[in-house]
Amino acid sequence: MSAVRDRMVELATAVVGLGAGRASRDAYLDLIAPGEPAGARQSFANLSSCGLVVRGLWGRLGINDPRLFAPYKFGSVIATIDSMGREADAWRTADVDTLPGEGDVLLLDGDSPRAHVATVVRVLLSESTEDSVATLFTVDGGQRDGTGAETILRRQRTLTLGPSGAFLDARDFGPPAVRRLSAFLDLDALAARFLPDGAS
Repeated sequence: MSAVRDRMVELATAVVGLGAGRASRDAYLDLIAPGEPAGARQSFANLSSCGLVVRGLWGRLGINDPRLFAPYKFGSVIATIDSMGREADAWRTADVDTLPGEGDVLLLDGDSPRAHVATVVRVLLSESTEDSVATLFTVDGGQRDGTGAETILRRQRTLTLGPSGAFLDARDFGPPAVRRLSAFLDLDALAARFLPDGAS
């Protein structure tokens, strides 16, 4: 694994448990709302934060692109992640030869209003011969704690590949949820384009 992937896993793992309704609220807002005016920061506690968490982690990784620190506009964050991924030629389609790795960003249901992004922190390849090819552990914003407040949690998903595409089945908490893996963003390609020292 590259040094940039190790660093991203470290950064993502460190923010698990931060949330709007917890004692960690200020640290949570530091991650998802860097550079926002003081008066606007508190409103971020009520926003779905999946893209904001990815954006914040990229900033902490050292990507100093103004798009990551621009004032928030509704619907802009996943669009920013998408455009930076395209600029870096970093988007990949999962297949048996091309699987997400640690530090990559997953795009789930990318063509729907329910689009979701999450950062991979661990990959366990399946030893079975069935459609299930791996278990992915991710760090996800946009989750809810016991009080209903926005929080960052670690999720576990089973990746399956078939004729109709790639799907992730989450069974770690709540009702089972199957979502399409539209694509994933290769962290090494992103780092090569946007980090001063590339992906090393």
